[in-house]
Amino acid sequence: MHIRVNNLHVRPLNVEISEPVESFPALVAMAEQGAVIFTGEVTGSLTAGMAGDLVRLEGRVTVTVVMSCGRCLCELRRSLDVPFHLCYHQVDVPLGASDDAEEIELTLRDMELTPFTGDEIDPKPEIAQELIMALPQAVLCQEECAGLCPVCGGNLNTQACECAKPVFHEGLARLKDLKIG
Repeated sequence: MHIRVNNLHVRPLNVEISEPVESFPALVAMAEQGAVIFTGEVTGSLTAGMAGDLVRLEGRVTVTVVMSCGRCLCELRRSLDVPFHLCYHQVDVPLGASDDAEEIELTLRDMELTPFTGDEIDPKPEIAQELIMALPQAVLCQEECAGLCPVCGGNLNTQACECAKPVFHEGLARLKDLKIG
């Protein structure tokens, strides 16, 4: 999925996205780490247009994710629907490609915009980043999830557990009565 900037000078362009997850290296890397698995295709639509010398991309993407419950570790399948707004600006030389050893000072405007060179933009890395940032920090299979037994590891949502509660070190028991302040 490449967007030709020269075509945007005439009118905005509507693009339908339907890409396999495997074409987004950042999403594949997360799956390899075992944190979350993105399945199926990344679908959605975006509108690309010029705003002065900037290229603006706005739209939504959707993908199915497989995660583990934060308490009982059961597998959850959820749809992730993410709106995004991206701005690109054209640069002559890609950052880091200069032969000069002098430092490049970035302005606030540079940090808000994504640089690109040439006459095409590939928004896949930024779309993948938006999907990753939209992942929930902790996900529960249900609000009342009881989690796992700390002794036997059984799922307390599906079975009653007869295990004795774990005994903590006596020296640490005094901390529960500690009042600070």
